[in-house]
Amino acid sequence: MNTKIKLFFILIAGVCIGMVSCDKDNDNGKDKTDYAKEIAGKYTGDISTPEGVRIATDAVIDIEKVSGKKVLLKMDQNIYGLPVNIKCESTVTYGKEEYHIAGSTSFNAEIKEPVAVSVPISVVVSGTINGEGVANLDIKLSANNSPVPLPDVVFTGTKE
Repeated sequence: MNTKIKLFFILIAGVCIGMVSCDKDNDNGKDKTDYAKEIAGKYTGDISTPEGVRIATDAVIDIEKVSGKKVLLKMDQNIYGLPVNIKCESTVTYGKEEYHIAGSTSFNAEIKEPVAVSVPISVVVSGTINGEGVANLDIKLSANNSPVPLPDVVFTGTKE
């Protein structure tokens, strides 16, 4: 009987030792999806008000991969005569069959007329890109210490 118990414990110890895992294993619980790679590219479309009034056509937003879940969103467009040159590092997540983007940045808008002035602008970008490459991004602009509020805009476009 003693021999059977010893064999049983040796068998249990062997199974435990055989199930050891290490960091190089692919199944250590980390999210392996490279969201940034999936959505990186050039998107062309329209810029409109949240109410749907078109402001600009043939607008371009470039999305570059920074890391697996980070992208650099770039847009150089005139919106209501204001030169908007956005370079916004954003976080990418995935849920409900679409990618979600969120980020914020600031830049100086160089206005040349009627008087040359540099206006600090804060930007918040959020929105989605679906699996078919259709982007819907809300872009909120605000001028620091400005008595005139800047309008929010929506970019709707497709990946080329």
